Amino acid sequence: MSAAGAVHRLPMNLVRQRRAWALAMGLALSACGGGGGGGSTPNPTTPTPVVDTPPPVVQPVAKPPVLGTLAWPMNLEAGRPAQMKLLATDPDGGAITWTTSCGAQLKCKLDGDTLSLDVDPTAPLGQSQVQVTATNAKGLKSIAERNVIVWSRTLKDHLGSIAGSPERAGLHLVILGDGFTAAEQPVFHQAAYELLVKFASLPEIAAHLGAWNIHVGEVDAGASGIPRTGNHPPVPPPLGSELGCQGIVRLLCPNAGLALPMAAKLVPHYTKVMVIGNTTDYAGAGGDVSTVSLAPEARDVGVHELGHSFAGLADEYTDLQVNYPYSEGTFPNITTFSTREQVPWRIWIDADRPVPTPLPPETNFDAVGVYHGGYYRDTGYYRPTFDSFMRSLGKNIGAVNGEAWARNVYTKGGAWATVEPASGITLQRSAPPAGGWVFKATPLLGPKIVETRWFVNDVERTEKRGATQFQWSGTEPAAIRVDLVDLTGRVRLYNSVVAGAGWSIQ
Repeated sequence: MSAAGAVHRLPMNLVRQRRAWALAMGLALSACGGGGGGGSTPNPTTPTPVVDTPPPVVQPVAKPPVLGTLAWPMNLEAGRPAQMKLLATDPDGGAITWTTSCGAQLKCKLDGDTLSLDVDPTAPLGQSQVQVTATNAKGLKSIAERNVIVWSRTLKDHLGSIAGSPERAGLHLVILGDGFTAAEQPVFHQAAYELLVKFASLPEIAAHLGAWNIHVGEVDAGASGIPRTGNHPPVPPPLGSELGCQGIVRLLCPNAGLALPMAAKLVPHYTKVMVIGNTTDYAGAGGDVSTVSLAPEARDVGVHELGHSFAGLADEYTDLQVNYPYSEGTFPNITTFSTREQVPWRIWIDADRPVPTPLPPETNFDAVGVYHGGYYRDTGYYRPTFDSFMRSLGKNIGAVNGEAWARNVYTKGGAWATVEPASGITLQRSAPPAGGWVFKATPLLGPKIVETRWFVNDVERTEKRGATQFQWSGTEPAAIRVDLVDLTGRVRLYNSVVAGAGWSIQ
């Protein structure tokens, strides 16, 4: 149809509105005698004109780019650059531009949407942050970032830290490699990193992992591998590790007289030492120096062995070949008592749970009870849960074992970052400083994990909960105390008090 003959069609909603108005007007006129009848014609009400109101304009909401899944590298080694594809979409279909920033240990290069990462070979081993930013045409941004473990081939004096630093307060775990040649050090690095990942995956350990400093110490071997007891290779491992020591095939034993001085040389204030042996045989050991191998189960073995040497836990499995002496109270997870009132972990047992506890449990395999079997025997000893990492590799740690681990975190150096003046000293009230005495106690862990409680003569000053310092200007003798309370719910004994400091004013 030509433009001259085009028919203007009203929108259907307007057509319906006009029809309804005409019908209403016809009815109104009929009611008033209008529309063709005789008589006087009233003044009809002028109808309100219909206004064709346009629909409201909806302004689109500006949205930033949507990031896709980025294939972050788990760790990087010097001389082995990695590339990752950067993925993002713009809700409006526009173009995306990328920018990046990297920590000092990394060299980053962008080529369009491809990011290349390379390790500075002179940088120390540790963590380095990588951040990528996607920006659309409207200037809106989305940011993704991650800490990447950087394995430099040049460590500072053969030491690097994958968590914390040697100068930081807290616990210090030194991981040494034995039987790794210089060319095999990346294999050792990867094994140490996998242990850190395992620690972080376990809730009972991860809750207090921030108190740990974890260091990796390289010890170059002249020959690769770990020999079995009785074999005498021309070049033995530098830390003297052997497989099958003490007549037990699955044991991996270093020479503590070599391993401990090496750890002390690298980190004089170490808390624990662990040796990773260059063998894929399933093996490990606890003691002054915990050990693990490169076997697939090594990460679980490492946690189990630290359960012994760090948390003071006993084995909960049965092994009739082992016959170690036992003294009640030696281990937090083993008892010879079978009555509720005597069991060391009774605070964790629900009131309706029978003691001793039948096997197996109905539903909750982590429920705390008093289960027959432990310390290498099926009878005569009891354990807190049906199964745990001290009984079977890869199982959960459990509430009782987790509390033992947590308490050792605090008692072995993970409680305070600073305490001033030194705890236990006596101050003379005859010579107070201007403004009174100021006591400082700064927890190593954050306020979601721990809280301070301040006391004067055993009466809590509740208004000072969480404070890191307390001022006292009283003139009478006083005992000032600060308790550290765990807030994670993983510590129940002693009202969750895990550490303390105190001073006397006389």
